[in-house]
Order: sequence, then structure tokens, then C-alpha cells
Amino acid sequence: MTIEDIYKKRKQCRLFDTKRIPDKSLIKEILEKTFKLVASKQNFMPYKVHVIGPDRPDVKEQFWNIVKQRPGGEKNDNIPTAPYQLLFTQRLLESTTYTKRKLDAGEPIGLMNKNKWKNKPLTRAVALEVGMFAKILTGLCIENNIQVAYNLCFPYIKDTDKSGVEYYQYYKKFGFLEDPDPVFSMLLGYKDPNITDEYRKDGKDVIKPKVDTIIKWV
Repeated sequence: MTIEDIYKKRKQCRLFDTKRIPDKSLIKEILEKTFKLVASKQNFMPYKVHVIGPDRPDVKEQFWNIVKQRPGGEKNDNIPTAPYQLLFTQRLLESTTYTKRKLDAGEPIGLMNKNKWKNKPLTRAVALEVGMFAKILTGLCIENNIQVAYNLCFPYIKDTDKSGVEYYQYYKKFGFLEDPDPVFSMLLGYKDPNITDEYRKDGKDVIKPKVDTIIKWV
């Protein structure tokens, strides 16, 4: 298959097969290949990819309960069926010879400053690079007949529930998140063999704009 053929096969997987599960070694291999292939500014890799596997249904259920609290969130019922869920967060950069040289030259690196890192909004670099990682990972998954789903339908940390509690408090309970502010979520697994196009009918009118609306030649 060409790269074009691979990406043409991608569809948002609406339900995953809960009986047939990709082997952990295959998922690990695909993730490590993605890591090797993905580009990153100065190789900083300013994010973490938290892998929630089949042995942690409790974490997926916890995340699913958060998503359902957002209007329309209950439609993301692929979350509890996915054998693998990835949660992307920002990462506080460690000191290296390169960063020390830059800092000594007076060039600031915001993602190395713990106070700024904890309080600043998502940087352009993090958002862009997470997307780059996700796209390469998608291609490698499709090559291995593994389906994917993308998810941004979760509350921001400053959003509040019906009781006025910030969702930051919910994300803190995961325990494994150094920065309890998810950037993006991705689901991996084999498609449920019983799912039909009827299940996707609510997305029939979700269409892209015309190409010349997006791509502008100057």
C-alpha cells in the first residue's frame, strides 16, 4: 500500500472488539516506531503518551465517566470498549547539554520553567507535535489492521461540573499524570465485527469544506 492508500482506510472507529485484542508487544512496537519516526523541534518531545492497556478498565471507565458529563459526551461509547487508550499531556523538559547552552545564551525555554509550565496554557509546539505523533501512529496502526479513534470531547481542567468542582480535581485522581491536563486522547484496537454503517448515520452530514476554502495560494 502507498501512504495515500493507508490514510484513505482511516475511519473513526465507533466501537471496538472487546474479545479480539491486539497483542501488547505489537502495540509497543508500533509506538516505538512512531517515536523514532516523528519529528520534534530540537528533539524536545514536549509531551508524554500515557498508555492505558486492557488490564486497566478502571482507568478507562474513570475517563469515560468524565467525558459523559460534557454535553454530547455520552456518544463517545467507544472509550470503554477500546483495549488501548492513549492520553497525551505536556511534559516538563529535562536539562541537556543543548538546553544548558541555550539558557546560558539567554534564550528562554518555557517548558523547562516549572512555574510557567504549570500555569501557562497549552503551547503551539505541544499541540502541533501531539498531532504529528498521532498521525504517524495512525498510519502504522492501519498498516497492521488496527483501527483508531480520536477524542477531544473531554472537559478542560478549568471547566466545572454541576457542583462547581473544577475538572482539574477529577484528572488529579488518575495519579499517573504528572500534568493533570490532558491534551488529546486516542483509542486503538480492532473494530467490532458486528458494527454496521447504521451506527454511523449520525455523522452522514459531517463533511469537509471545499479544498479551496482551506488551501489558499498567495
